[in-house]
Amino acid sequence: MIVSLTSQSGEVQQYQFDEDHHIIVIGRSQKCDISISSEHISRQHLEIIRRDADIYIKDLTLSNWVLYNDEKLPKNQEILYYDFASLILPGGFSVRITEEVEEKTGHLNRTITGTNSTIKATGDAKPFIKTMSGIHNKKSFPYKDSIPKDEQTSPTKSSILMTGRMRELSKFILIFLAVLLFIFIYLNNESNNKNEEDVQLNLRKKVVPSEQNNVKQAENSLPKRRQKVSKKSQENMVSFNEKLRALPAYCNEKVEIFCRLFLKERRELENVVLENNQLIIYKNYSHRVNIFFNAQTNKIETALREKKFEKVIVGENLLIPQLLEKLEKKGVVKVRVIFFENKNNKAIKKSSYRLDPSFYRRFELKNYKQAYQAIKKDLDLSLFLRELASLITEE
Repeated sequence: MIVSLTSQSGEVQQYQFDEDHHIIVIGRSQKCDISISSEHISRQHLEIIRRDADIYIKDLTLSNWVLYNDEKLPKNQEILYYDFASLILPGGFSVRITEEVEEKTGHLNRTITGTNSTIKATGDAKPFIKTMSGIHNKKSFPYKDSIPKDEQTSPTKSSILMTGRMRELSKFILIFLAVLLFIFIYLNNESNNKNEEDVQLNLRKKVVPSEQNNVKQAENSLPKRRQKVSKKSQENMVSFNEKLRALPAYCNEKVEIFCRLFLKERRELENVVLENNQLIIYKNYSHRVNIFFNAQTNKIETALREKKFEKVIVGENLLIPQLLEKLEKKGVVKVRVIFFENKNNKAIKKSSYRLDPSFYRRFELKNYKQAYQAIKKDLDLSLFLRELASLITEE
């Protein structure tokens, strides 16, 4: 595992740790695996945990902070890490965690090759430092800021493990209760449907030619909602509303980063679900349009009237090549975006779209940025329709 540390001045240093090194601590203390001599950094500031193929990060500070994907991490909680999201420490330091040694080029990051690119560690806790100019065996990041005498302390490992286990147990209990609730609602609906069918069957068994009018009157006494709305359309509406409300009110840790990317200022029932190698994103359409145009009334009204703006909201924060490539590597074969409107406390499905994560090979990030800047500024859809719209398919 490679940990790259970039200072505010742009100097990059890289540290390599072998597979047996599962926990890495970054902080001001010389006892840390990576030491940064800066007054902005706590003694033990950030912990990196390698667990199987996944990497987690944890803020160890008491009153300091760690900024991940433009949001502060909760204290002493393990958060799943993705290398396409920014990880910032106080004092202008940025951290990037990868499996390969990388260096910046004019366009994209690429792996360093050549005789001087290999980094070797002499022990579990003392890896060498790789810089753009060579390899050094100093452990501290070379900054000479003064270090304050008052130092923060981190929680013990036993308390951290206990907190993590309690959190995982509570999540499991909530998921189990949600599943039981969904099963109960489903069985209750099936029982009601069966009772109504039994009533109709008994009426038909008793019918004789002279009693046709009585049977019609009895059938008309059944709930009239089935007469006004077709059975199939009503079942679809009810099942979508119940399915959406049966989902957990939170995003589990496997999709938490995607919730932050796709559902900023999240509304009730909006959610991200990963099932059967599909990433499904539920969005409240009118709310997403309002956020996209930053409450500019005239632009919002135009977007709500014209259907072609739906693809714009689908692609927001999704049509990013690095993100789609990461989804493909995680085994996601399809991304679905389902729009709904919340009317009379019921979620009504509006429309749905899909795209293939492998599409990241067909366009460049600059096209995404330019297209969305033109839409937000002048409602100009020309570049979006020409370069990006064809990647999104309506279901």
